[in-house]
Amino acid sequence: MVIVSDSLFSGSSNFDKDISGHKAVSLLSEAGIHAINMDYFPDDFTALKAKVDDAIFHKTDLLLFIGGTGLDPRDVTIEAVTSSFSKEIPGYGEEFRRRSFKTINERGLLSRAVAGVVNNTLVVCLPGSPNAVETGIALLLPMLGHALKLIRREHKI
Repeated sequence: MVIVSDSLFSGSSNFDKDISGHKAVSLLSEAGIHAINMDYFPDDFTALKAKVDDAIFHKTDLLLFIGGTGLDPRDVTIEAVTSSFSKEIPGYGEEFRRRSFKTINERGLLSRAVAGVVNNTLVVCLPGSPNAVETGIALLLPMLGHALKLIRREHKI
């Protein structure tokens, strides 16, 4: 799991302020996912792209990015991550925005939440608010096993 935050990355004393990352760990742990590594990264295109490449090298099943998905010029997580996608899962982002719209109205349409595949890794990018993390993980968990099974399927000719 990657927490994208210029302010949290700038000093280790800020890590205790990471509500969304800790919420994600808790929700994933409650779902039975215990091999969780949490890294903090600045909102930097090159660093985030390198993180995707590193996860692929280490055969990571799920790579979850939290934060850096907004409309601010600094927010480059989506651009860095999706540039590596071999397949996008448009329904994930669409449903995330639909659920967000129900709770925060039109502001939910501004979300750039996205999911896709890079090699055999499922990659999901969520906004950094605790509510967005809760919504995104609730949407992810029921499809996670099936998605990973499909991603890992070997093609036989």
